[in-house]
Amino acid sequence: MRMIVIIGLSFLFFRKETPNQNMKEKVEEYLHQVYPEKKSLQEGEFQYAGHTEIESLLATDLGKCSKQWEFYRTHLQTAYFEFPTVEVLIAIDTENPAHVYLLKSLSYEPPNPRFFEVFHTCNGLTNREQQTLAHAITKLLGSVAVEPDVEELSTNRDNEVIIRINQANGSYVDFAYIFNTKGGLDKILSSGN
Repeated sequence: MRMIVIIGLSFLFFRKETPNQNMKEKVEEYLHQVYPEKKSLQEGEFQYAGHTEIESLLATDLGKCSKQWEFYRTHLQTAYFEFPTVEVLIAIDTENPAHVYLLKSLSYEPPNPRFFEVFHTCNGLTNREQQTLAHAITKLLGSVAVEPDVEELSTNRDNEVIIRINQANGSYVDFAYIFNTKGGLDKILSSGN
């Protein structure tokens, strides 16, 4: 009986790692396609250098809505002397790997609202679940911020949680998480300096 359990656990572990490696390869393929290496970059252009590490991020705090997505962090090279690289957060749909979303560093540009579509299946039925979910998403978004310090500004006023990410460079980004009456995450709004 013990042998069967050990074999079963080994099989589950192997099955879990295989899709992850496959998704990581899909992310690398996407980055090479969208941000190919060039001899020289022009202002506003980015490139992904093939030797750049792609780090897998665990998003278990997102609960059920994280099962469809895997998250990765890497960086792109830029043409700017002041910002030679910019960190990026990548979300890839495990059910349809053609769906890839990219968010550039919060210190580099304002968050792209399209990236927030990744979280449309998230929900929190209670105020506490909504707070936990908002903090988990903010933590993930903050993974591409400059030394982030997370501060909750407002808690569940009319199904809304507002959280600020203060960055070491003096800038900040506020995220408003708005939930519907059934607990579904309707939208994420952002603003900052």
